[in-house]
Amino acid sequence: MNKQEFQEAMRVEGMTRREWEIRRQVRRQAAWWREAATLLTVVTITSVVNLGAPRMIWWAQHWIWVAFTVWGVILLGRGLVIFWLPGLVGGPDWEERKVSELMARREAARVGAPPADEPKGGAQ
Repeated sequence: MNKQEFQEAMRVEGMTRREWEIRRQVRRQAAWWREAATLLTVVTITSVVNLGAPRMIWWAQHWIWVAFTVWGVILLGRGLVIFWLPGLVGGPDWEERKVSELMARREAARVGAPPADEPKGGAQ
């Protein structure tokens, strides 16, 4: 979603940016669970069908399992990004802390004072 779409959604729904981000994260998690359920369903149905298939076409059935393995690895990667990576970055308030830090630096540079995390006497 681009900036204009985000602003329109906030205006229409009356959400804060934090609420919008939380809803987006929940939608991502729900989509991941739907994809996991789809993979499980397709693998289960394919397994049942393969049990009744003649053995002379087994070589063709082998490639379907390769495709399922690739799909599973991709699903695992997306799951790591969706569920684990947000906590890896620094917690739920990391963005707010980073924005505050950068705003403080910008304000300090604008007025000519050193940022709060640097010593006032310069390099020592």
